[in-house]
Amino acid sequence: SFPHGVNIAAFLRRRPGSMGKGRKKAWKAISHETVKTKSAIELVDNEKLFFVDREGEQSRREAEIQRLKRASQRAKKPSTVAKPTQKKTIQSRPRTQNRKRSANRKPKVIVGDDEELKNLQESLKPQKIKLKVLENEGKLRDLWGVPSGTKAQGPKKRRKMLPRVPQSEASIAKSKFSRPMAAQSYNPDKKSQSELITRSAEIYQKELDEKEELEKKFAHDPNFPYVDPDSFEPDEEPAPEPGGNPVVRAEDRLTKKQKRKKEARKAEERLRQAKRMIKKTKEDFNRIKGIVKQIRKSGRILELKKQKKIQNQLANSTDPTKCKLGKKRFQPMFPEVLLSDEVTGHLRDTVVSDNVVKAQFTRLQERKMIEPRDKMKKLKLRYKRKTIKIHKLDVEA
Repeated sequence: SFPHGVNIAAFLRRRPGSMGKGRKKAWKAISHETVKTKSAIELVDNEKLFFVDREGEQSRREAEIQRLKRASQRAKKPSTVAKPTQKKTIQSRPRTQNRKRSANRKPKVIVGDDEELKNLQESLKPQKIKLKVLENEGKLRDLWGVPSGTKAQGPKKRRKMLPRVPQSEASIAKSKFSRPMAAQSYNPDKKSQSELITRSAEIYQKELDEKEELEKKFAHDPNFPYVDPDSFEPDEEPAPEPGGNPVVRAEDRLTKKQKRKKEARKAEERLRQAKRMIKKTKEDFNRIKGIVKQIRKSGRILELKKQKKIQNQLANSTDPTKCKLGKKRFQPMFPEVLLSDEVTGHLRDTVVSDNVVKAQFTRLQERKMIEPRDKMKKLKLRYKRKTIKIHKLDVEA
């Protein structure tokens, strides 16, 4: 049952978000006694399910009549006639402003005959709303929903597009390792084949382990009943009497003091080991520093040697006495300085070498114009011995 003065068709057409406070209160005030389950609805008569909302239609008609009366009263009032004034200068305004002003401007009421007033009154009447009210008057309304074969009133609901959810690894694996159907070719690639083999091996190993566990459980002496080690509970020993022998402590069990001392010794040992490690790392670092210094020093020495070698090569190339044409050095065959008895007072009287060509050749070698070489050793010729058989002549014959 809806509260008094509420139009059901208009109320149902409205969206839930566009309700006012009064409408919401009216909606909350609706009693839900008429709402029943499907099985109960089938038993109820059609006359009880539907009714004609005559009160809502009557209140709506009264409101329309009052509105028309107010409009006719506004039309009968005489309008003030504007006095003629000087023409004002029209200022330039943007088109949007003019459009807004023309839209918000109220219609002017002109004083005239009764016929004009009647025409104006008819134009002011909301004919469309009246037709709608008369159209639905005296008809049954379905409170439980829209009847079949008719479209629901109100704007169309836009279908929501669900966000795309990324596939999980499990779903991908399921689609990847799906069992092939009958009469379907199954040609897996190498990777999927290896994965399937590993999976089958794991399942087979699991089955073997379960079988071994079962064998262990049932591999007991038939004379004695089987005892599960997990559920086995030993018999409780009786507590010692108060006046009996004192409790003897096990030899390997330590006291609290001994435990504390043991922990302290372990902590000291750990600290000593940490200090030793730090010292070792420092020594290694210093050793590395020394090695790096030696490498840098050797590099500097090598660079100096290279520079010195280049300088010597340049000096030897310019100095004819120091340059070297080949592997051998020149060794003079005769003394460079003559003896006192050999030297005479005049150069023309000095003794010269007998072989002029040989002396000139050695002189050119000395001046680094010919490459000096070793003397070629004379090898003795070795003749191949060959025996020739000669038949003796028969002299006697």
